[in-house]
Amino acid sequence: MEDDAYYMRLARKAADCATCRKKQLGTVLVLRNGSTFIGYNGPPSYLGECSNPCPRTESHSGTDLHLCPAIHAERLPILMSARLGLCTTGSTLYSYMGVPCKDCLLELVAAGVSEIICIRETYYDELSKKILKAWISKGGKFRVVEVD
Repeated sequence: MEDDAYYMRLARKAADCATCRKKQLGTVLVLRNGSTFIGYNGPPSYLGECSNPCPRTESHSGTDLHLCPAIHAERLPILMSARLGLCTTGSTLYSYMGVPCKDCLLELVAAGVSEIICIRETYYDELSKKILKAWISKGGKFRVVEVD
């Protein structure tokens, strides 16, 4: 779909804003009212940039998160929506990455996101796979789209 390509390109551009030294990831949350919020990974702006060197440089993806001051790209648009008092129920998340980690998946589900669209179906771990499968069985929508 044309909208998918547009929003996924925005998510790819959002990744350029990431201040995380380990990964540059981006998302776009599209609310039912048409409002859009971008997300990227990095610490809140008042904390400045991530540590140099990154304390997670040698860590496996999704591990040692307690060492990291960064907000995940999936969380930032939900937090921005909440800050403005906007409802995220029925929204769609475009994620320029694989399937979100289990913590982000749980937060997306709790926020009422109804559809998650990624560029590939890769998982951090078995728990994120199980959570996604359970969410889909309850009516959540998940798709993978190819981007140019």
